[in-house]
Amino acid sequence: MHWLRYVTLKTWEPLIVTLPYPLLLQKTAREALDISMKDHIIIIDEAHNLMDAITGIYSVSVSLSQLQRSRSQLTTYLQKFRNKLKGKNRVYVAQTVRLLDSLIGYLQDTAAHAQEAEGVVQAGDLMAGKGVDQINLYKLLRYLNESKLARKVDGYIVYTEEQEKAKDQHPRAEGRFFYAKNDEDLGLCLKYMLLDPTHHFREIVEDARAVILAGGTMSPMSDYSQHLLSYLPPSRIMTVSCGHVIPPSNLLAWPVTTGPSGAPFDFTFEKRNTEATITDLGSAILSFISSIPDGVVVFFPSYAYLDRCIEVWRRAAGPGQQAKSTYDALAAAKPVFHEAKGAGAAAADSVLSAYGAAVAAGGGRGALLLAVVGGSLSEGINFADGLGRGVAVVGLPFPNARSAEWRARLAHVARRAGGSRDAATDFYENACMRAVNQCVGRAIRHRGDYASILLLDRRYEGERIRAKLPGWIRASLRKGEGVEGVRRGLVEFFEGKKEG
Repeated sequence: MHWLRYVTLKTWEPLIVTLPYPLLLQKTAREALDISMKDHIIIIDEAHNLMDAITGIYSVSVSLSQLQRSRSQLTTYLQKFRNKLKGKNRVYVAQTVRLLDSLIGYLQDTAAHAQEAEGVVQAGDLMAGKGVDQINLYKLLRYLNESKLARKVDGYIVYTEEQEKAKDQHPRAEGRFFYAKNDEDLGLCLKYMLLDPTHHFREIVEDARAVILAGGTMSPMSDYSQHLLSYLPPSRIMTVSCGHVIPPSNLLAWPVTTGPSGAPFDFTFEKRNTEATITDLGSAILSFISSIPDGVVVFFPSYAYLDRCIEVWRRAAGPGQQAKSTYDALAAAKPVFHEAKGAGAAAADSVLSAYGAAVAAGGGRGALLLAVVGGSLSEGINFADGLGRGVAVVGLPFPNARSAEWRARLAHVARRAGGSRDAATDFYENACMRAVNQCVGRAIRHRGDYASILLLDRRYEGERIRAKLPGWIRASLRKGEGVEGVRRGLVEFFEGKKEG
């Protein structure tokens, strides 16, 4: 649709052209569509995703089975058309086979001897196969692009992003290779991840007359000036932040620091999986949804933790609960819906539709939706009015800092900052808080809307974390308190809205 619109309007020299992220941010896509950034004004909406979008476009993963199948298909093609291929073409196809053999050999050796489940890969290790060090990867890549070899080999699996990365034997310092032995989607695989999106976005910035990054929840903002646009002087970067359309009285934002048992709410990765903590969490959510009318959405830090909580809640009841289990008690208060990992867009739409129907038919009883930060329901969904009278975030959804990819990313940030660990910490916290801000931004969608936002973790009381929340939330943010105090505040808040 965007492509047809662009081609149709191009003849008329349109004032406005709309493009999805990949066509704008990827240089090869712009060249293929003959799109120039020169002297134009570029407006990027939902810009909180910008750095992640660039990283995703220029990163790639390939599994051992994909490499083996590619090798098999290419060998069959070479045997069938050997006599028809010119000498130069036979050489390039044979080089491609040798390169695949080298990658396959590396992964097989990794599976047999690597003790860690994942780790960083040196580019030279991937080129250790026989004769591979003599291959000019730039020429080979050019041949693959110009010959359209991938299209001629039925089933030959090639990722465009992978080809983009293989322009020379020494990939830029902006990215790193990784291996993973037990990737959830690919199993044993190689990955290339872009660590620094600056270079790929800089071409757009330098060609354009102006670039406008717009979004409703772009906080924290420091990553844009310190990382994505670090080469620009501060005088060339202008930041405009507007307040919300609602008055502060229409929002109740509250960190919940202790559970019903009196124990601190500490949902760090090391402490959140105990049954006592999960039972306390279930009792807290039950208390809150009994005090909030209509729909309530609770965001969990991961699918695994959501599944773990549901498993514990189904097995036993919390202190003082009359139901057979905590899950039954929650369902008695409001119908419960939850998203599942890998269920697909259709399943997510089905869950959302069922949740909306339950809210609409509940006569104020509403429904409870259990979702995941970064999941299909955390972005682009409007929980306006009764769909989101309450939004809660469980814990702080930090990425796994122990993963090879995040260790490399944080090390890269620290290295660019002259070895500053503070810069890496700030970058790490920003990644977490952008995800939180996206979740809480699902509520309050128009001027007359009102809602409560509950942040379940004692760490939300910390000044560093509070400062990374959007200004419109900070303006209504109360001092952290325990479950009972927050419950009383919720009752008072929503009673006031009834009277209004």
